[in-house]
Amino acid sequence: MQKLMLYGARDLRLEEVPLPATLGPTQVRLKTQITGVSTGRERTLYTYDNPHWSEMIRGPLPYDMGYNNIGVITEVGSAVTRFQVGDRVYSIAPHTTEDVFEEEGVIAKVPDGVDAEDAVFTHLMSLGLHALRRGDFTPGARVAVIGMGVIGLCTVAVAKAVGAQVLAVGRGAARLAVAQQFGADAVLDAEAPDFAQAAAAFGAPDGVDIAVLIGSTWSAMRSACELLRH
Repeated sequence: MQKLMLYGARDLRLEEVPLPATLGPTQVRLKTQITGVSTGRERTLYTYDNPHWSEMIRGPLPYDMGYNNIGVITEVGSAVTRFQVGDRVYSIAPHTTEDVFEEEGVIAKVPDGVDAEDAVFTHLMSLGLHALRRGDFTPGARVAVIGMGVIGLCTVAVAKAVGAQVLAVGRGAARLAVAQQFGADAVLDAEAPDFAQAAAAFGAPDGVDIAVLIGSTWSAMRSACELLRH
């Protein structure tokens, strides 16, 4: 099989790597359809712009990149019960043409009718869902999502899917327009002078129930605090 390996800053190599000829009883073999590239974690590892953070999150070099993989199972071990040959699945396999995985490492089957290009966002969608759960979300809650990058937009979509009223907060008309396409009930430019007034216009004069902060800037943190119910 071929696998994308990181050897150092801006040093990626596509290498031939052998796979086991036979499977263990709890293993599956999958053939990759598509993988997703993380613009946060993987870009940072590749550019090495933040050496301290890069060395905290990666293993020893060479390091196999990737953790968003859609593939088709081509073989299963004798004790595998959750999957069968032909299943299309999401897994945390790296950027590789094929891989052998423990059954427990395969996250879920991809439902029929869902394109691989959409299913590969499974992990990013789960981040927003996890945040809502940590915020004790209940359907109908008013939720502000601060930060309209990829994860923020995914959070808008998943929040709407579980029944939230969503206020999308970010910079740039283009990203806020995408947030509306993803279901945001209202959008707010992060540079707005009066967040209290914006929250009131959203139907939350005392503040929103949950603020999901996507980002690590102090200005974004202040925005979340100003929008939250006090």
